[in-house]
Amino acid sequence: MFQYFIPHKDDNEEKVETNTEEKNEEIEVPESNKTEEQKKSEENDGEETEKTVEEVRNEQDSLLEVSFKLAIKSKLQDNKEALPLLCSTFFSQYLLPSVPSGKELKIKKTSFKKLSAFFAGMEKEQVLRTEQVSSGVDQIVSVDFKHSYFRGWQESAESNSSPEETAKPMVQILGNASYIEANDLRGKKDVKMDPVLHQAVFGKGGADKEIASWDKVFGGVQAKMGSAYSVKFPGQSTAAVKKGKMPRIDLNTKKVSGNKMVSLITGFESFFLDPQLFADKMKRLAQASASIGPDVSGKFVQVQIQGNQAKHVEKVLTKDFNIEKKFIYGLEAATKGQKKGKK
Repeated sequence: MFQYFIPHKDDNEEKVETNTEEKNEEIEVPESNKTEEQKKSEENDGEETEKTVEEVRNEQDSLLEVSFKLAIKSKLQDNKEALPLLCSTFFSQYLLPSVPSGKELKIKKTSFKKLSAFFAGMEKEQVLRTEQVSSGVDQIVSVDFKHSYFRGWQESAESNSSPEETAKPMVQILGNASYIEANDLRGKKDVKMDPVLHQAVFGKGGADKEIASWDKVFGGVQAKMGSAYSVKFPGQSTAAVKKGKMPRIDLNTKKVSGNKMVSLITGFESFFLDPQLFADKMKRLAQASASIGPDVSGKFVQVQIQGNQAKHVEKVLTKDFNIEKKFIYGLEAATKGQKKGKK
C-alpha cells in the first residue's frame, strides 16, 4: 500500500441552497458599491487572520522552547555520556518525547521553520555547540547546562518519564484504502467505482465499468503515484512522513589491506539512530575497533567496524534498537562470507 492523494468533491457543490440569508452572503458586491461598514469589516477580518497566524507562531515558538529545555535539563543532563549526539537523534529521542501531553510541535510553524535554524540560534547564544559530521548531518558536541537560558527552569511533571532507548519505531507504507472506506465503496469482493476512483483506475476508458477487483484498483492507482512511508516512535506526536521507498539499513563487507575485512553500515538517518551509540555497542560486543565518517556519497553517516561482523550487527540492531530484520539489507550475503572464511 502506498500514499495516494485523491481530491474530494466539495459537499457544498451538491447541496441545494434554500436559505436566502446564505445566498445573500455569497453574492459578490462590486468594490464601488461597498459601504464603509463593509470595507471596515473586511479589513478587520484580514487583521484577525494575520493575528491568528502570529498567535500560532508564538505558541509554537513557546512550545519548542519549553520542550527543548525539558529535553536538555530532564533527560540529556543526566545522560551526558550520550554526547556527541546527532541533532536528528536528539530531536526524535529527546525533544519530541518532552513535548507536553496533548500538545503537538510543528517546527515549520515556528519562526525558525527548520530545526537547523533553531540549533544555529542556540549556538549563537552559546547554549550549545554543534559540528558537521557530513554534508547536511550535524551533531551536538557540548551543552552549557548552567547557561542563563535555563535560569528559572522548572521540570514539568508531565515529562517525568525518560525516553526508552530501545523504543521500537512504527514504520508503515502509507495507503489509499481509507478513501474507499470513507466513501463507502467497499463491496463483498470488489470495489464500487465513483467518478474520482473510476478516473484513477481506468482513465478515459472503461466507461461501462461500475465495479473493479481490489487488484485492479490498487494496480491502477499505484501505477500513477509515488511511494511514501512514515516512521513514528513512542512519545512522538506526529509521524515523520517521507517520500520514496521503505527505509533500510545497509550492511556491506569488503576486503582491505590484503585479507583483512571490514563491515560498513549506513542508513541510520531513516530510523533516527545515533551512529555513535551503535558504534559503542559494537565495540563492546565484537571487541573490534570502529570509526564513524561519511559514506562514499558524502551525504550519509557510515560506521566502519573491523572484521566481518554480520551476526553482531544483526544482534545490536534487532535486540538493542528493535529494528526489524526485514529492514536490514546485506545480512545474508555477509553471513555467507563468514561461513566461507571459517572453512
